[in-house]
Amino acid sequence: MPAWFDILPLDQPKDSRGIKHAANSIIDMIQKEIKAGIPGSRLLLGGFSQGGALALYTGLTGPIKLGGILGLSTWLPLQKEITWDNIQKPQVFQCHGDQDQMISILRATKTAKILKTNLPSFTFKVYPGLNHSISSAEEVNDIVDFIERALPPIPTSKL
Repeated sequence: MPAWFDILPLDQPKDSRGIKHAANSIIDMIQKEIKAGIPGSRLLLGGFSQGGALALYTGLTGPIKLGGILGLSTWLPLQKEITWDNIQKPQVFQCHGDQDQMISILRATKTAKILKTNLPSFTFKVYPGLNHSISSAEEVNDIVDFIERALPPIPTSKL
């Protein structure tokens, strides 16, 4: 199955090369948007599962401070390789279902603890009964609220 990077068992070394290659691809896309006139502060990087892992890693370790990062049913890869004093610090919203059988709530909670320690604006929300999906109306409403906070409307006088 096509993927951003190889997902290996927890007891094996991570696909550091693949994760960093994928992150560089995302950074290239972000830089194209910036060259097209969209400030980094008006960009939000988000993803589900592996895409969320890549969004978290790229948004925190990349060279551009974004408007926000949204991680759904995900985790933060390469945590031990990150130089936490040098990360970007956008708003981050991490969502996870307590019944997720693909990415355990324990793994998500470990990510949340690390992010809460290192970010000034971080929210982690657990949805009871939700498995590895985005199917909760509450979660969708929370995502919309986060996007509206991270990317508020631009006053028409500035357009």
